[in-house]
Parts: sequence; C-alpha cells; structure tokens
Amino acid sequence: MNNQTQLQISDYQIEPATIRSLVPSPENDMIYGAVQDDEQMDALVESIRIRGLQEPILISDDAYIVSGHRRYHACKRLGYGAPTTAPPNG
Repeated sequence: MNNQTQLQISDYQIEPATIRSLVPSPENDMIYGAVQDDEQMDALVESIRIRGLQEPILISDDAYIVSGHRRYHACKRLGYGAPTTAPPNG
C-alpha cells in the first residue's frame, strides 16, 4: 500500500465554471505532451457536441485543471462558456 492519496470523483462537487477561469496545468504537457488538434480531438469535439460533456473537468481549489485537459480544449473549440467542473469538496 502506498502513501499517496487516491482522488475519487466522490471527493469533488459538480458545478459549472467559466472557461476563462480554468488554468491548464503546465505539468500536463510535461507528462502527456501538448494537447494536439488532431483526428482524436476532432472526434472528442464531435462527441461533446452531440452528447454534451459526460465527465466533468476535475480542478483544484485554485482552478488548475487536474484531469480533463483534452475536454477543456474541446469545450474551448465548441465555444462552451461554462463547462461542468468538479472542484474538491470542502
């Protein structure tokens, strides 16, 4: 068993946030590479356009994106002003 805290969706509350208030984490690019505007992104944009944002963008208390950088970029492409986010509870 490791000492790291595992985050679960139940640790977050669901609410809208303005797209301008969200801050992409610079560590994301270092770990996963920059988000590419490619066929996979086009498919994600189309999926969100048709079905809506099915999974919220997880953010920290200070609005840094913890998980959901591709969803964030897709929402920006779609012109969503207030995507669903999940800041931590408490």
